[in-house]
Amino acid sequence: MIHRSVRLASASVVVALLLTLVAAPAEADAAITVRPHHGPPGTEVRVRGTGFATAVNPRCRAAIVSFTDSAGVTTTLGRRFIADDGSFKLREDIPLSAALGPGTVTATQGVKYDTRLQRCIGYYSASVPFKVTPT
Repeated sequence: MIHRSVRLASASVVVALLLTLVAAPAEADAAITVRPHHGPPGTEVRVRGTGFATAVNPRCRAAIVSFTDSAGVTTTLGRRFIADDGSFKLREDIPLSAALGPGTVTATQGVKYDTRLQRCIGYYSASVPFKVTPT
């Protein structure tokens, strides 16, 4: 009886691991570039993302780009569809209210759609610095 319980428990663990591997998307090598790297509030930045996941639920096939200033205030700059090659492009302005100093531009992509929560969960993310300078 003990051997049977151990075999059943082992089989359950193997099945759970296989289901996890099948359900999980392939790892993405998400990266972004931002041009320019610095400027005053209101500067137009060009954000290019590469290596984002494409084998995900279509509801999650978008990158949300945000900017966090030196005061910790985060502003969403935009949302872009991720192309078949895992890339996206966005042009948007750094907020006029951005605090001077070092900030961060971040692109985030949800990779699995949770029907219970009605949103994408599990994230790929890439960030680069952007310094807000005086005008």
